Amino acid sequence: MTEIMRILSKLIPEIMLLHELSRLTASAFTNAFYRLLPLNMIRYDENMISINEFRGPLWDYSFAKIIAEKHSDTHHLMSNESCNSTVKLMNSPRLNRIVNHVNQVGSATIEELAEAIGVSMQTIRRDVRLLSEQSLIGRYHGGAARLLDVVAANEAKNIDYNIRQVQQTDEKREIARELVAQIKDGSSVFLAIGTTMEAIAQELTHKKGLTIFTNSLKVANILHEGSDFDVIIPGGTIQKRNGGLLNSETEAFIRSIRVDYLLFSCGAVDNAGYLLDFYMSEVHIVKMVMERCSKAFLAVDSTKFSTSAPIEIGHIGKIDALFVNQAPSREIRAAAAAADVQIYCSQEN
Repeated sequence: MTEIMRILSKLIPEIMLLHELSRLTASAFTNAFYRLLPLNMIRYDENMISINEFRGPLWDYSFAKIIAEKHSDTHHLMSNESCNSTVKLMNSPRLNRIVNHVNQVGSATIEELAEAIGVSMQTIRRDVRLLSEQSLIGRYHGGAARLLDVVAANEAKNIDYNIRQVQQTDEKREIARELVAQIKDGSSVFLAIGTTMEAIAQELTHKKGLTIFTNSLKVANILHEGSDFDVIIPGGTIQKRNGGLLNSETEAFIRSIRVDYLLFSCGAVDNAGYLLDFYMSEVHIVKMVMERCSKAFLAVDSTKFSTSAPIEIGHIGKIDALFVNQAPSREIRAAAAAADVQIYCSQEN
């Protein structure tokens, strides 16, 4: 915390200007900074803050713009591809106006944004999706809001992990059986964090010769105790909330592997076919593995089609198969069909 405060103390002018531009308090900024960025990911040199492998909703557009205006070598702010995407966005006056407008008013519908910016609703929808993907604003059905506001609101309604462990248990077991039937013996499999993944882990114990990678200690324990598979996990600190491992060591671990299957769940699937979740750090790990797997399988129960979440994982076209207990909406089925994604519905078998 001392290091965080040292960095923040050198950024007081930027923090105060950020407050004026986006109406975020300095304390909210500090809390977000401390919550989202491990100390070993942050360096401060002269007047330049360097955030390596940055992931998280802290990267507020206004803050990025402040730093960029003071330093011409903006590309040194982040040492990953998301930096290049953010800098490109910063060069668009229209996107600049959208983010500043959302930060000033707090939230706005697509119609209100279209009127304020002077473009079509179709253009605004596309822009909001792009800005949301870069964690510059939050997106919800029919509008956009300051990212931290959306994250806070959605995390508040995310059901506690211990409660989710005893909800839809039969449905999760049905989905797990359907999914595991598609896993070949002798494969390498990465399982993400979640109660559905725990149900899948139980079913995987019936397979042969698997090599398991996971950042969930709960999943690892199930497979370690119930099978003779090699179970490989990263180092780091275990989250009390869900038994997950999410830190720079996890990222380094992911970069060193390639697997046959990625198995994951998510907090919501909207009718446009976008996969959504509640925690940026978990989404980041899933997206990393998605780039390092031969096939990505998503497993969700039907409740995920009638809720929302603030963080976008990607479009349904990023996965190879969707496993559900009940058929999703016509719109989701159409999006899956257009992307050649097969849907496996356990209650149809």
